Amino acid sequence: MTDDESSSVGSDGEEGPWTGVTIDLVALQNIVCQVFRIPTTQCGPPVAIGLEQQTNYARVYSFKLPSRIIVTRLVSPVKPLFKTENEVAAMDFVRSRTSLPVPRVFAYCSEASNPVGVEWLIMEHMPGVEMGSAWDNLQLPQKRRLALDLIDLYDQLFRLKADGCGGIYHSVDSVDDHVLAKSNSNGSETKHPRSPRWVPLSSESLHMLRKHCNHSIHDAYELGPLNDISLVNYRLTVPSPSQTVPVFTSDEYVKLVAFNGNPPTRSEYDLPTREKCVELFKSIYKLYPNSTVLGPSADASSFCFSHGDLHDGNILIDPQSGAITAIIDWESAAFRPLWAEVCGVGWFEEDHQRFIIGSNDPGNFDDDTDPEDTELRALFRTEMWRRNPDLVSSFFGGVELRAIFHAAADDPRPIGETDIFLNRYHRLGYWKEYRRGAFPWNMEAWQHRRIDLDEEEMSLLALLKLGSNIVLMLGAGVSTSAGIPDFRSPKTGLYSNLARLKLPHPEAVFEISFFRSNPVPFYTLAHELYPGKFRPTPAHSFVRLLHEKGLLLKCFTQNIDTLERRAGVPDSKIIEAHGSFATQRCIDCLAPYDDFLIKVHIKEKTIPRCEGCRGLVKPDIVFFGESLPPQFIESIPLLDQADLLIVMGTSLTVYPFARLATLVKDDCPRVLVNLERVGDFANRSDDVLLLGKCDEKIRQLCRELGWEDELEELWKGTEDSLEIDEDALEEEGKAKAQKEIETKDKEGAEIQQPESKAKSQVDKLTEAIGRSLTVSAKEQEPAPTTNTDSQNTESKASQPQAATGSDKPETGKNAITGEGKL
Repeated sequence: MTDDESSSVGSDGEEGPWTGVTIDLVALQNIVCQVFRIPTTQCGPPVAIGLEQQTNYARVYSFKLPSRIIVTRLVSPVKPLFKTENEVAAMDFVRSRTSLPVPRVFAYCSEASNPVGVEWLIMEHMPGVEMGSAWDNLQLPQKRRLALDLIDLYDQLFRLKADGCGGIYHSVDSVDDHVLAKSNSNGSETKHPRSPRWVPLSSESLHMLRKHCNHSIHDAYELGPLNDISLVNYRLTVPSPSQTVPVFTSDEYVKLVAFNGNPPTRSEYDLPTREKCVELFKSIYKLYPNSTVLGPSADASSFCFSHGDLHDGNILIDPQSGAITAIIDWESAAFRPLWAEVCGVGWFEEDHQRFIIGSNDPGNFDDDTDPEDTELRALFRTEMWRRNPDLVSSFFGGVELRAIFHAAADDPRPIGETDIFLNRYHRLGYWKEYRRGAFPWNMEAWQHRRIDLDEEEMSLLALLKLGSNIVLMLGAGVSTSAGIPDFRSPKTGLYSNLARLKLPHPEAVFEISFFRSNPVPFYTLAHELYPGKFRPTPAHSFVRLLHEKGLLLKCFTQNIDTLERRAGVPDSKIIEAHGSFATQRCIDCLAPYDDFLIKVHIKEKTIPRCEGCRGLVKPDIVFFGESLPPQFIESIPLLDQADLLIVMGTSLTVYPFARLATLVKDDCPRVLVNLERVGDFANRSDDVLLLGKCDEKIRQLCRELGWEDELEELWKGTEDSLEIDEDALEEEGKAKAQKEIETKDKEGAEIQQPESKAKSQVDKLTEAIGRSLTVSAKEQEPAPTTNTDSQNTESKASQPQAATGSDKPETGKNAITGEGKL
């Protein structure tokens, strides 16, 4: 009995959070029987609860047992581990410290690697019907009882406080105590012990929880990542646990939700509206300097526990009495500012009656036509005041803050209405300048900028969808997220770190004259950077995606790592301006060298030599003093055919490569994806700058285009491109190389293995090259018989051949760093 509905599509045709997920309901039924120790014959079949199982974040099934009915909740894989752990801890916390009706959890599993195929909870079946479904059939006495119970719910949660804003999690000890009850600090057991895990957590999950949930608040509980509804929106990028860690002020909370994580995951287009929401919130918040509910002083007095998704579908009631019988779905529970939560539920919610929400005007209670409506609202407000005046202050005073918060957390356009809200808020005079002074920013100038962004975005998206001649220029910034260091970054780049070694200068590693005298440093570098150790990045997969859509004219790359090829971009579409590790040949007779042999030499840390003339062999990487590949020169005219140029991850300081960006036609739009503005970008009216990390900006762009799933699928396919185990080289290559290695009288210098790995890849490379220089200075390399100008390795290392003529980096035709002229 496997659930074959492994993918889901919403009413708008959009795939839901269950895409690609297969659920084994037979396994779930067996686990239920195991937990309750009954034979399968005494457990009824699963019965789905809810009419919209496909698009929900959870699927719910009930099972009828001999003495009870239990409910199983299957959790969508939107935020693995943390969403389930947060939900269970929240229910345990509320059950142990309040009298609120919260389901008991009999067992749960917060890792999807179990027989069911997803995370799950087995819970107590709670009586009652949904408040929203029963409301129209309730009489005034039942509604009055419901109003009082709702006030009691708010008040009991209000009294649970912490010094930060974050999700709640059970403390994780050095050993996973998945079946142990926790004790209070005084040694007595809590009212309700923690819910048991079905099996202990894996070491990886334990590490994740310890890493991100380490701010103690109550006995056996910690603050951890937030799981607000907007932060687990599968239509957007779901921020990681490290991007949603606890915060300690209201404005930090609003900023975290507005930016969809920290660092932000919002698109370059969407982020400015969220920044304005945060600015507007801060401007209002500071108007209440002495309030214990709405201003900065409230943050200092601690945050209150809240459900996080309290609507009339998550409250069950007894239709006969109106009493609340259950509060369910605690996956977004957290400690939050009081103003963010106390707004009423269902009919009792008044924000939409009093204030603009999105593009909607206030309802002004126009639907309250029955005298009983007025009586019931008066009862709700009065009794709330009697019970807890702070609740009323939040209920009324927090309306404006919640409206801004709603706009900050809204979806991007065209679904979201953040732009519309901000414009209407200003136009309709909600700021009240006669009391508050000038509006926080020049709205007219900002609106003009939004129009400009609209035009830029529409132009870019149209070109990507309709264009058929897109040219890309890639630099080292595209590969840094794969773990490959760049060369020129101050302090962190490879050259900066090599400068401290006894090289003539850092660039000597890539000088042909130095290589002839001492190839050891280069092959030390090659051993660490050789293709197969690094996986292509999402930015590389974007190039493949453009090709598959028939949009890629040519990809020019400065990089030697071959990650474009490993991402699946055809060789015919790639121009490696500085060569690559893809092929190799003798530097004297230019004879090609076998792919298997070069791999074995690099693995065995020996220097390869030509089988014919015994000259040194070098990968076809362009060194200082060597000419650019003819394919590069021959492909330059293609730039005249480009209808869009995309430049990614380059400083545009390396010539002649950098000049390509200026060779497209004047009416060809150019897009820069980079950490900062470089070259002459922004000088042309149709330049578009997407500043940030390449992978993040590419993902955001693909999301806007509707290509996100295709990009992620292509990138997922690059996992197989890694060659993690170097000992797994094909046996054919080993056998072929063995004869040569044995017959050589150990020709070629041995490269010393570093004794320990450096913390970073750059430090590791620097240390290895430094050690190789020490070795090569002490050992004399045999001179090949065909090379008349060879010299003693020791003298070459200490006094390298002077770089003259075309060998000079500053005047040569090209180099790995791109110096030279067209």
